[in-house]
Amino acid sequence: MADIITLESPLLLSFSASGKTATDLTPKSYTIGQLFDRLAKPTVGPKDGSYYLRGGDLIEPKRSDANLRTAELIILDGDSRIDRETGEIIPGAPPMDFVCDVLSSLGITYCAHTTWSFDPDAPLWKYRVIIPAKVPDQATLVACLDDLFEVLHKRGVWLNNVNENAKWAQLWFLPRVPHPAALDAFKVRSNMGSWAYDVDRSVARAAARAGREAEVVRVIAAQLPHNKVEQGTSIIETFNKSHGLDWVRSTLEAKGYKFAFHRGDQIYRYIAPASESGDAGVVVFKGALGDWCCYSHHGAHDPLHGRLTDPFDLMATFEHGGDRKAAARALAQPDPLPAILQMARKFNSDNIVAMKPVSGSAKPVSDEPIAGADESLVRATLLEPFDPATLPPRRWIYGRHLIRQFVSVTVAPGGVGKSSLLIGDALAMASGKPIMGQMVPAPLRVWLWNLEDPLEELKRRLAAAMQHHGLVWSDLGGRLYLDSGRDQGLCTAITGRSGTPELVAPVVDAVVAEMQRRQIDALLADPFVSTHQVSENDNNAMDMVAKSWGHVAQRTNAAIELVHHSRKQPDKVEMNAESARGGSALTSAARVVRVLNRMTALEAEKAGVENNRLFFRVYPDKQNLAPPLEHSTWYKLHDVALENGDQVGVVAPFQWPDAFDGVSTSDLRRVQAAIDTGTYRADPRADMWAGNVVMRVLGIDSTAPASKAKARLLLTGWIKSGALVQEAETDPRTRKTVTVIRVGDWAIEGVI
Repeated sequence: MADIITLESPLLLSFSASGKTATDLTPKSYTIGQLFDRLAKPTVGPKDGSYYLRGGDLIEPKRSDANLRTAELIILDGDSRIDRETGEIIPGAPPMDFVCDVLSSLGITYCAHTTWSFDPDAPLWKYRVIIPAKVPDQATLVACLDDLFEVLHKRGVWLNNVNENAKWAQLWFLPRVPHPAALDAFKVRSNMGSWAYDVDRSVARAAARAGREAEVVRVIAAQLPHNKVEQGTSIIETFNKSHGLDWVRSTLEAKGYKFAFHRGDQIYRYIAPASESGDAGVVVFKGALGDWCCYSHHGAHDPLHGRLTDPFDLMATFEHGGDRKAAARALAQPDPLPAILQMARKFNSDNIVAMKPVSGSAKPVSDEPIAGADESLVRATLLEPFDPATLPPRRWIYGRHLIRQFVSVTVAPGGVGKSSLLIGDALAMASGKPIMGQMVPAPLRVWLWNLEDPLEELKRRLAAAMQHHGLVWSDLGGRLYLDSGRDQGLCTAITGRSGTPELVAPVVDAVVAEMQRRQIDALLADPFVSTHQVSENDNNAMDMVAKSWGHVAQRTNAAIELVHHSRKQPDKVEMNAESARGGSALTSAARVVRVLNRMTALEAEKAGVENNRLFFRVYPDKQNLAPPLEHSTWYKLHDVALENGDQVGVVAPFQWPDAFDGVSTSDLRRVQAAIDTGTYRADPRADMWAGNVVMRVLGIDSTAPASKAKARLLLTGWIKSGALVQEAETDPRTRKTVTVIRVGDWAIEGVI
């Protein structure tokens, strides 16, 4: 561990009372406090004047690299910054306060002051940052600078590391301003950390980074030959030449890789999606063959890890699971479109005699019928020019789930709460109030048709939901229609005598007529299986029924909601659109498919709730990708007591808890201070688990079911932010390697 540092800690520096041409030096003993006081008091005069060196341990009292044995200071010259998008060096450093805030958060002792060239009226910052540090030689100084600037860049401080920073015997002018009026513009800021700058740690990190960069340099000079791919080598080369930097970058970004910065040497750096360190470990560069390639020194979680990847290999990795031969075969497949067009032209030439060219020109288009053809069967509609600005926007009427003239589907297993959710949806639309957390542009006329439950039970659920959400009858405004399948069934399709599916056209027409008469905006049918009598496993039948509902939506300018059961699956299996029972034609025909999943026991632990069966999440799923837990729409089943004594379940939105709610920067600093006093393990099973420290410091009841989960989430978040770090070390008792948690970047007051 580094030594304690105070304002009384000694420094040995070299000073010259003359200008930069003078080389005679006088070693002087200072304390850190005395140096900081001196740096806070600028003198008035020209830029050239008295100066100091970073150390005073001299062989001879002359300014030269050979005469300076050791150094006491690391100095950052704030003169310019890096444009992370272009890699260009831009005059003017990042704001001094921004740099100081980051250094303070890292617990670094420093003094920063503006320089003679600083002009408060110009948008160019000029300053110097002085950091006390025991540096034995220039190589160590360079390593410390490399590490320090890497840390600053990772935190968004794109200060440029100028050459003067690494010059061993560089002269540094004591603070000066050009004229007395500039004294008011002089700025100084300092910070006293608890520990001296950890030079050894900085050197070790710089060495590890240099090793990774050396590997990058090695692979930049190489490029994978494709002689192992038996076919399509020329196609692969063509692919690489035609897929340049923009394609490589857009492909990475589409896969979740985050752009970090661009070096002036044409190297682009990215951060892998699952990276916990935040290091920009993915390099994009131009390879030896002129192709834009990637190399990643992230861990094995990154599919690009440890190998050079040119555009072809990038495509093979993401589209063919890394199978280069399959990728090559896919590229070798001829484009079918030219052959199809050629066949179409041949067919027209052979069979549509009337359209053959005559005297080198085609006949004009004519509405005259072709002999022997029934023109009433198929007619081509000519596309007339139109202005896209006149197209009406999509007409969403309830969140991003229900849209006019389209069918939407809800898929859920039994007993989750889909019928109660539908009642809440109906009340939200009829009242025009977002009681279910969904956007409702205006009050709507809604027809809720539950085909399973009796009307009496539906009224109980409706009354309980109105009571829970604070709605009264006037809020509904006579816009809600409620029917039960026990009293009025609904069957739009049957299986005919020949076994083929048939639409029941009179019923479909009657539904359309009633919706038009009542001016219904949304029809909610629950469940879909009760709206027909055809086989769910017959995709032709399902396609017919689904499209008939689409025609209903089109004819009535309304939205149709069909609630569908899912297949029986184990509790731990996540439901998606493909989990819908029967054929896939229904979900394929729907504009939107939303899926309901009951909260798992593990999710309940993360959310800090006891009964997971009272919660479920909903998300739109046409791509079968569930969003993260905290980004799903969550609902909870509440028990509501009616005046008649019945207890009725009601669905209402549930806000996924944020582990950091109520946790302040001061709390984090207290946790850091506690962890800094001992050796705490990352494994929750260990007696010295760091989570126990978190619970103790923050006063979290360790016996509560969700306490450990909250502690784990807090630790994970702080590790990702860099406030805490994980390190491997040997357990002195068992001699096994274990992971411990230590303090990383000390928190800035007011920022978690």
